[in-house]
Amino acid sequence: MAGVRVVELGGGVAAPFCARLLADQGAEVVKLERPGRGDPSRDCAPFATGRPHRDASTLFLALNTGKASVTLDLATTTGREIALELVRRADVVVSGWRPATAERIGLDDAALASANGRAVRVAVTNFGLRGPLRDARASELVLCAAGGLAYLTGEYEDPPTKLALNQCQYMGGAHAVVGALAALWHMEATGEGQCVEVSLQEVLAGLLQGKLSFYSYMGCVHRRQPRGRGGLQYALMPCADGWIAPMFVPGANVDWELFAAFLEVPELLDERFATRAGRLQHAAELDRLLVARLAERGKFEWFHTAQEWRLTFGVAQTPEELLACPHLDARGFWREQHHPVAGTMRMPARLFRSTEDPQLPARPAPRLGEHTAAVLGELGITTAETAALRAAAVA
Repeated sequence: MAGVRVVELGGGVAAPFCARLLADQGAEVVKLERPGRGDPSRDCAPFATGRPHRDASTLFLALNTGKASVTLDLATTTGREIALELVRRADVVVSGWRPATAERIGLDDAALASANGRAVRVAVTNFGLRGPLRDARASELVLCAAGGLAYLTGEYEDPPTKLALNQCQYMGGAHAVVGALAALWHMEATGEGQCVEVSLQEVLAGLLQGKLSFYSYMGCVHRRQPRGRGGLQYALMPCADGWIAPMFVPGANVDWELFAAFLEVPELLDERFATRAGRLQHAAELDRLLVARLAERGKFEWFHTAQEWRLTFGVAQTPEELLACPHLDARGFWREQHHPVAGTMRMPARLFRSTEDPQLPARPAPRLGEHTAAVLGELGITTAETAALRAAAVA
């Protein structure tokens, strides 16, 4: 994507993640931020410096590698006009604002299209640009609940549970990239720009298509699984030094006799456990036998032995183990990156790759307003004029 110019508006996680993935492929991304404060993620702990610093938030650093930071007060006429001039020169505009916010600032899709009809305008919102909830505020918890994922997550006896971290936002950003690239291809072929609208609620609801089909055609409502692990398809169990997923997947070239032989627990061959219905009915006793056996070995010993038997076992890796994962290390997943404020950090090198990956410089996330003078200079705004804009808190 060398030569593709991207302007990023708004904050959050989904839109910046979308723009970061474009930057990973060589796009020139200019991130517009509020003077003095910047993107809200700059205030999110933890901080690589060990204390709050707007240039050292690890969330911001992860979301914004490879970008340029330009500070503009978009609530002012001058700031908005400069932003629109950047839009006129852009190929892609990625926005993370709620529709009402974009309209109030004067940078909604109609204004962006008027400024540059060839541009691909990517609007990543909580509930879309239309509909009764279009301007509703939403946290990660609200999105997980509204999209239906929370109802399927957690323990059977507990309330619906939010997924860890900001997974809904990241999934939305990844979907936005797909739409942006398709629209960019269309623009390059026809000269026509368009709006790519991504609703985070719709992204999550779309992921549940398989579960929704059970309700639509069978009247079955899937929900959180019972504590009894007799199903052995979604279970994590304790072992000597952590947690292991000893999955038994019927039909995957595995039979119950092989599973019992691998574990060396002859009691598993009792007729009570011969069928899935029996294993669910006697889940408590099955659970007792499995937990007692798994406690005799460590999770990685179980995992590697299971691989030799071609069984589907999985290790629940801790953060420390994930950072030291030999598989990720062999693939070159991590890279050392130096930041002038945050210092040397270990970060993912690339979140997707191909045989023709561009050899891009490992450019760290920008300091707040680091590239304001350079980018405004490209618009013909002199150093003195930029200094005046900064003095007036416009830039």
